[in-house]
Amino acid sequence: MSATVPYFGKAWKLTVTPQATGEEWTVSASQWEPEALRCTFRIEQLPLARWWTADIVITNFLPALAPTIKAGDAVSVTAGYQNPGSGVIFQGVVFQPLWERANETDYTLTLHCLVGLWDQNGPTVSTVIPANLSPANAVALVAQAGGVPIDYIDPSLASAPANPRGTSFAGPASLYFAQTAATNAMNFWMSWKGVVIRSLAPQGSTPDVIYAPPYAPATAASGATKYTLIGTPEQVEDGLMFRVLLDYGASLGQLVQISSAVFKKLALYPGQKVFIDPDGIYVVVGITHRGDTRGNEWYTEIHGATRALAKMNAVMAF
Repeated sequence: MSATVPYFGKAWKLTVTPQATGEEWTVSASQWEPEALRCTFRIEQLPLARWWTADIVITNFLPALAPTIKAGDAVSVTAGYQNPGSGVIFQGVVFQPLWERANETDYTLTLHCLVGLWDQNGPTVSTVIPANLSPANAVALVAQAGGVPIDYIDPSLASAPANPRGTSFAGPASLYFAQTAATNAMNFWMSWKGVVIRSLAPQGSTPDVIYAPPYAPATAASGATKYTLIGTPEQVEDGLMFRVLLDYGASLGQLVQISSAVFKKLALYPGQKVFIDPDGIYVVVGITHRGDTRGNEWYTEIHGATRALAKMNAVMAF
């Protein structure tokens, strides 16, 4: 049945890699059902120069094993469905583990996790940036000096105006990344793959993904359509918030289209502008994954900004 029915059965895997051993340890996985430990999670991804976060709660984790998970240990969460599959929705480090007795029979271990530079400023860098070096190459130079991996640098930075004079930079690597992003009207954040500097302005008008309710008729672009929309999208000040079945493929900067003309309207005060795209196309500027391996929660909440406002959304410097 799972081979033919889409979005059939939850699939997940939670692993921890202690610094002391460097050996990956599977804490819970759907393959172990019905014996798998119950896990709940809330994972947030935002286009800000701050951490992405995850709160992961493990029920009835052995108290004797709880102290083996410490701050700085690596954590990975894979989630999705038996069909069409699952993927990584979080990779980061434990910021604070909290063990407690929830009631007479249950214990919980909560892992407050972060992804990004371990502290707010990241590694301190002292380097010389040669004259006429493009912003893209300058970012790569600072990243290399700080030992920070690169996930994605907007291609336009390769041809952006370069400083005709050589300069020196001394300070947190994240400060340089944030300054470069702000100077070029872009966003900076840290994914689990490394630093990202990119524009959230839409690069075209063709959506990467179309989200539709399950009863919607198939379209010519059915290959790009996911019939996973849950409930009714809700208007927010800069666009829409909507929920879909848990989607590990959702990513910041994606251009998505809502195949539904119905949404909950925001109560507007006199003179307030309405930022609703007439074509239902939005740029993803926020993602929250929520899941409960023994409960009903198993969805992704997406914040979509209208194309006119997406470029302005969340540009930030330290």
